[in-house]
Amino acid sequence: MGGAVISLLSATYLLGALAVSAPILLHLLRRRPRRDQPFPSFRFLERAMVRKRQFNNIRRLLVLLMRCAFLLLLALAFSWPYLPKFAEQPDELTVVLWDHSFSMGAEPYRDMMQRQAQQMVQPASWEKPVAVGLVGLGVRWSGDLTHDGPALARYLDEHGAGQGTSRLDRALRLADHKLHASPGKRRRIVVLTDRQLVPWQDIRINRLLKPGTELQVLTPTRPGFRNVAITEAKVVGTLTAAGQELRLRAHIRNFQTRTVTGVLVTHWSGREINRRPVELGRMAQATFNVSLPTDRLEPHFGRVSLELDDDLPIDNEAWFTANPMTPPTVHLSQHRRSTADFVRIALAPNPKRPAARIEPLTDDVSADELSESGVMIVRDGPTAPAVVDTLDESMRQGATIIAMWRNTAAMRAWLSRHDITAATAPQPGTRRLAAVDFDHPVMAPFLGVRTAGLFSILFFDPPEVTVPGHARIVLSYDHGHPAMAEVPVGKGRLILLATEMSRDTTNWPVAPSFLPLLRELLAYAVQHDVATDNVTVSDHPLPITGINEVQDMQTGDTVALQRDRFVPRQPGAYLIDADDGLRAISVNVPIEESDPLLLAEDYPYDRIVSTERFKSDPTLKTEEVPDEDRSYWWIVLAAAMGFLLMELLLSNRTAI
Repeated sequence: MGGAVISLLSATYLLGALAVSAPILLHLLRRRPRRDQPFPSFRFLERAMVRKRQFNNIRRLLVLLMRCAFLLLLALAFSWPYLPKFAEQPDELTVVLWDHSFSMGAEPYRDMMQRQAQQMVQPASWEKPVAVGLVGLGVRWSGDLTHDGPALARYLDEHGAGQGTSRLDRALRLADHKLHASPGKRRRIVVLTDRQLVPWQDIRINRLLKPGTELQVLTPTRPGFRNVAITEAKVVGTLTAAGQELRLRAHIRNFQTRTVTGVLVTHWSGREINRRPVELGRMAQATFNVSLPTDRLEPHFGRVSLELDDDLPIDNEAWFTANPMTPPTVHLSQHRRSTADFVRIALAPNPKRPAARIEPLTDDVSADELSESGVMIVRDGPTAPAVVDTLDESMRQGATIIAMWRNTAAMRAWLSRHDITAATAPQPGTRRLAAVDFDHPVMAPFLGVRTAGLFSILFFDPPEVTVPGHARIVLSYDHGHPAMAEVPVGKGRLILLATEMSRDTTNWPVAPSFLPLLRELLAYAVQHDVATDNVTVSDHPLPITGINEVQDMQTGDTVALQRDRFVPRQPGAYLIDADDGLRAISVNVPIEESDPLLLAEDYPYDRIVSTERFKSDPTLKTEEVPDEDRSYWWIVLAAAMGFLLMELLLSNRTAI
């Protein structure tokens, strides 16, 4: 904001220096004109008196200087503590909060909002300093309050619309604190936003701004925008071998009240592999699946984009990646029938590219080994108490057990330990699936392929299962009982399939959806940390340590690190070379910003501002002075007393 200016009020403390005129005036009055002595008899006496008079004159001058120095330093000593403590208050302090989300780049109002921001910062002056804050999940400041309007205008030009999301609650509190940390007669926060609902959702009305702070919200005259967005691009499947075929699941949503048409283009490993027409009805959404061939066991990246006309093109593309993984280890219990083992066949249809490494689930496997592998498939209830305890302990440590029903007393007893009961239906019959939870990660892919014939599968005499209230029912039979349920157990979970996987209990093993379902169950059970493989644009570094280099997979350029951490500020696909190996991640814009839903026109902005009157609004405000500055006061006062002592010695305590 600039340095503090000493006001006339602080200068009045120096009026004590005028007391210097008193010894000077007295010194001048004491001066007498020289007289010539006419008698020659006084010749030798004259020489002696001249020498004495010269000594007295020098002493009087020194005494005069000591008195003047004492009075000047005394005045300065009593003025010193106050000189740096009074600064003139500016007439108005302004903090401009610019909504730095990517929705601010919508074409209908992008230029208008930028011009409005320029008009807010250009008039900055000494009397009206301004600071700019770019509001994302945090706030990036232009610096302290300043009078340099052109510099603030350049700062806004350089940043413009962001590529992430924004939250205003914390930004308002930080701006309020910034204003009250500086002296000013009036304090004002100006928010420039597109009136989208997203940044206002976390506002806490009960936490008011400090008294004396004014709030002004500037929005477009005609808010809102036409938008179609890719809200998800995810690779389905685990890359475990070269030549394996993965699948892209792309979810698209139309936020407009009219039908739109366009083209969906998919690029994979740097080349276009699919192009298809897209038509979405008003406020509709759709899921598309694209096959992704692989020829190398290494990190892959891709991009899916929409070619159509809307106001916000930044969310018309999405990036995705696939990282190679070793096949997970699955402990599989013994198949006790003479029929085909469909589960084992589905897990390893091709011995060269198995979906999992199968290990037998024996009685001597420890709970630590089971929890480390992460997943077990149990096809009958354990009978030995030690094995029962081992299975339960492995789930408490984080493992997942996929239990396939078998009508035995051991299975009923084991399930009852987790508040699950099962009984034979009183009326035998053939059942079908009646309800599917497509929000569950296992079943979500089936919605995009028109359920893959799930509702045509037949189940012969399935049991009537009852699960505890905290369980999640994924599939339900037409008699109302669960066909698949997930029950949390400690850090792990128990997933129950209420049917045996044999030809005499269901025709599911020969249905097209059986293999995908088992693969999705396996991927869900052994899912790795995908949160850091697919991230959104942010100003915060990723929780990945030991990074040696980050490369843009599209351009091949090296990305600069910040303190050896990667900050995902731009959408794209990035290859991270870290101590634990190569890893590809995709960075996309946050999907919540794609929704043009607006804040209500009558939103009570005034409820954020305190109605209390600012209790202290003086013309001048006392500022804190560091202790090292205050120590000079004692030095000046000591020097003044030193000059006083020397004056007393030289004057020999004579009167003025």
